[in-house]
Amino acid sequence: MQSIAGNSSLIADVATKDGLVIASAVFLTDNQTIHYHLGGSNSDYHSLNPNIFLMLAMAEYAGKQKFHQMHIGGGLSMSADDSLYRFKKGFSSNEYKFCIGKKIHNQKLYNIVSSNWRCLTGLEPKILLHYHEGVS
Repeated sequence: MQSIAGNSSLIADVATKDGLVIASAVFLTDNQTIHYHLGGSNSDYHSLNPNIFLMLAMAEYAGKQKFHQMHIGGGLSMSADDSLYRFKKGFSSNEYKFCIGKKIHNQKLYNIVSSNWRCLTGLEPKILLHYHEGVS
């Protein structure tokens, strides 16, 4: 685990015994809560469940560091066929309402990322954070 941007964020990795990183995530922190922000994993290693291992290891870390809660967010929807929502629901039956921001702070960079995503997927975005869509 590596701290970035002072004490308010962490990067956690899961690696093979040979040191190949197969899952990684960014967590933001405040004085009470650790917030899952963004993560990814190598699909060649999904059978090892590195994302589950990463979340459970971070929950253990959060407890040892005396955080009061760990917020991992929701899915892309609350639909039963939303795999991200199902994955996160697998960690707890607790659900809470929360708000998300939808302001793009760097429109120029967002447009570049969005354009690259469109080229990679051949899709038109349906949601603001469309990097979740169409890429396996």
